[in-house]
Amino acid sequence: MSFLLTLFLALSPRAVADPGAKAQLLEQAGPQAAVAVPPTGPERSAGFDPFEPSGIIPRGPFKGRKVDTAEKRSIHLLTPAEAAPYGPLPGERLVSNFLHRDRWWIARIPEGGVQDVIVQDEVFRGGLGHGQLRLVMKPGRPVTLIPQVRGSTDAPVALYDFSWSAWGTAPKDLKVVVSSPRQVARSVIAGLEQFIVTYRMFSLEQSRGILSTGGELDSVRQFRLDLPDEDKQRVLAQAIAMGSAAGMDQMFSLATRSCVSQLFVLLDSVLDYGPVRNAAARPFRHIPALIPRYLKLRGLWKRGIEIQNLRDELAGPKP
Repeated sequence: MSFLLTLFLALSPRAVADPGAKAQLLEQAGPQAAVAVPPTGPERSAGFDPFEPSGIIPRGPFKGRKVDTAEKRSIHLLTPAEAAPYGPLPGERLVSNFLHRDRWWIARIPEGGVQDVIVQDEVFRGGLGHGQLRLVMKPGRPVTLIPQVRGSTDAPVALYDFSWSAWGTAPKDLKVVVSSPRQVARSVIAGLEQFIVTYRMFSLEQSRGILSTGGELDSVRQFRLDLPDEDKQRVLAQAIAMGSAAGMDQMFSLATRSCVSQLFVLLDSVLDYGPVRNAAARPFRHIPALIPRYLKLRGLWKRGIEIQNLRDELAGPKP
């Protein structure tokens, strides 16, 4: 019962942190990015979001139902035509549906800007967890956020710290009442096939709510990977490509396509662990409770890899 309940809680929507709670902001005012004014027309009117996905579940028992795209969306790498009105710099990637302060932004991501790649392991009761990537940018090479919604007066924001995550996303307003072990088991089994995956990017500040339960930030272990600079850049590039290609058409599965499995699919598609480890480790990437072990199987576990727990890090004073 404890194991099943833990699985159910892992699939349930998270509580949003108290907006008045103290949050650590690893950001600073960025340069005012020049944004060309797109053509006028009904689809360009104030309040229009050109990159909002349909959010329709394509298969399963909730086929045709919509997820809450006000809260969860997959990222989208802008095509050259879509990016042209924003005047992208050479080598710069423009990615829509980046979540910061509960609003959607287009992220201008500079080439070669990643300083640290950190695997995060959010620990739930019962030993399970949620896995995701945290990326820290080099000094002077921030991600610059510009408003995504037409007519927004929000100023651009420079961020040095953000996360990427594959997220099981339920239909909007889905209500599940847990009153017996049978109902818990039924919910868990259904969770293997009924939700979709959203590939999300969000700021460190936003993480405080996303990684919280009941308004309290969960324990989040952090493992900073010792990678060559080239591999760090490739991890971010592949994270963008993977999320943009999948969109919101993949079905979530604890057994085959979950937050942890997709995290290691990403790493495995970029990193070379050597012939033996490549063959031995890559089949093992699906159980949420085994993130540290999966890192060891791949030879990524080294002395000093584990850094301060995110809960303790964000409890400190603002810089």
